[in-house]
Amino acid sequence: MATLFSKLASLHSNLIRWRWAQLFTAFTRCLLALGFIPPSLPKILHKPFTGIGIDDPVGAYFKALYDTGYYYDFIGLYKRGKICCLEIRCDN
Repeated sequence: MATLFSKLASLHSNLIRWRWAQLFTAFTRCLLALGFIPPSLPKILHKPFTGIGIDDPVGAYFKALYDTGYYYDFIGLYKRGKICCLEIRCDN
């Protein structure tokens, strides 16, 4: 197991020095963070997320989630928190 860990650590240390890998990582983080904005907005504003009717099982689930109120808002705020965490870069 130590050999696998040392090989992965070596691969990681080589990869983080590569400029294209750094740019790709930053670009991917930004795209992922932007992807969380549209689904979080309706939840924070307490508006229905979808227009699927309650006769569909997925629509019934989203309606039940919307009816919880506080939990629905919490999910939206949690997604906003994930956006902040994705944009914070941590270096050792």
